[in-house]
Amino acid sequence: MKAQQTLQMLHQYKKLLATLTVILSLPLIANATILYVSTTGAGLTNGSSWANAFSEFQLQFAINSAISGDSIFVSCGVYRPTSGTNRSISFAMRNNIKIFGSFQGFENQPGERAFSCGPCTILSGNINNSNISTDNSYKVILNRNLNNSALLDGFVIRDGYDQRNPASIEMGLGAGIYNGGSGAMPGSEGSLCSPTIRNCVIQNNYAAFGAGIFNNGHQNGNASPILDNCIIFNNTASISGGGIDNFGWINGNASPTLNNCLVVNNFASLRAGGMYCWGGLGGNANAVLNNCTFANNHAVSLAGGIIADNSDNLDGSPPFSGNANIVLKNSILWGNTAPQGPQFYLNGGSVSATYSNIDMANQSAPHQLTGSTLGNILSYPAFLDSTSIMGLDNCLMTNDDGFALNITSIGINAGIDGDTISIDLSQNNRVIGLSVDLGPYEYVLSDTCVWTGNANQSWELAQNWMPERIPDADQMVRIPNSALAPNQPVIHNLHVICRKLWNFGIVQLSGFSTLTLKE
Repeated sequence: MKAQQTLQMLHQYKKLLATLTVILSLPLIANATILYVSTTGAGLTNGSSWANAFSEFQLQFAINSAISGDSIFVSCGVYRPTSGTNRSISFAMRNNIKIFGSFQGFENQPGERAFSCGPCTILSGNINNSNISTDNSYKVILNRNLNNSALLDGFVIRDGYDQRNPASIEMGLGAGIYNGGSGAMPGSEGSLCSPTIRNCVIQNNYAAFGAGIFNNGHQNGNASPILDNCIIFNNTASISGGGIDNFGWINGNASPTLNNCLVVNNFASLRAGGMYCWGGLGGNANAVLNNCTFANNHAVSLAGGIIADNSDNLDGSPPFSGNANIVLKNSILWGNTAPQGPQFYLNGGSVSATYSNIDMANQSAPHQLTGSTLGNILSYPAFLDSTSIMGLDNCLMTNDDGFALNITSIGINAGIDGDTISIDLSQNNRVIGLSVDLGPYEYVLSDTCVWTGNANQSWELAQNWMPERIPDADQMVRIPNSALAPNQPVIHNLHVICRKLWNFGIVQLSGFSTLTLKE
């Protein structure tokens, strides 16, 4: 009761400020109420400040109590949708409510957050026995009736588990985020669900379809969210759409826009390890991918990366109608695996790409690009380390992430500006060099020297390094350990110092030479 009274007072204060004719220099709360949430809560636990923050299981109460224009600030920690065992309880976004996570608990503005190790606010479906996943929440977030004014920014969404047979709308669909805009359920889903998801990580979710995200625009509905600077990884679909499933079948629309997104290491037991787009029977599933990377996704049957499907039938057979046209720009499709269409598979739909880096080596007809291929690159993009998504610092959204570009990558400065947002996945300026880089990460020249010399060549020659300089005690050193680099520098000097060796192969020491590593 006290919490509700405090909220009413805050909202009355907001209305009073709106009537003032004198423009004052006021913080964010003058224009919209901010409600604060932390894992343990604090003080009066009424959400009026960090000192009186709501607690973990009051997060959805805070969202429901907010009025149009309000913001929710959520500090680092783990938040579950319920303290009980009801698997059907989920978090839900709301229109004109901005939900920001990853605060340390003292900030006054979203811009004061520091994503030094990715998002630190976790929305988890692990509500029951923490040692097993089969009793987790069916869906971590279940959205309905949303437009893009509904914002979620700075969260990890994980541990949803919806193993139910998809016999009806919502069951077995979208364990991480379910965007319900289906026109088949106008009373509950409202035929529109297109929120904005930003600076989020969607991981370790399990469902029959669209384990990470399911966008349901089925039957005259619309579920076309905007995803900016998001990572979708390690999600598993028991049928199809490991990372994302866009369902626009029967005159619907499920056409998301992804900017600066990384979709990797997702799995599907049948089709589309990375993303499924289905727009049959007059529907639309036209995903737009700007500066995205789809890599290392796997499907057992077909479409390791992406499928474009506009079949009218559930079994994928003709006839074909509607649209499933996927458009890539400044993006990378590489290292996805499946027996058919490893990078992308066409079932009546199309994939078009410009200024993108795509492995076409095993793409047999008819699974080929449509339209202009201007600016495309077909050779290996040279990731830093595709076996480690987090890199050496064990953090996401930092410069050493495994799917960032190596200094030798031909994807650096290979894109075209225009549809690029200003900040990359690691919170760097999006365009640093001559033009935008491919994928979600902008290459940032660090204090790293990369060996480019041949076997048995000297460590002490600047031309054997990129950039062209001899490493000293202030530089980190990367010696690529792959068949593409012979990686056998020879040290002749008595004493060579470097700060750290990354991913190193063979280093030969001659005579009385020594190699000292400094952290």
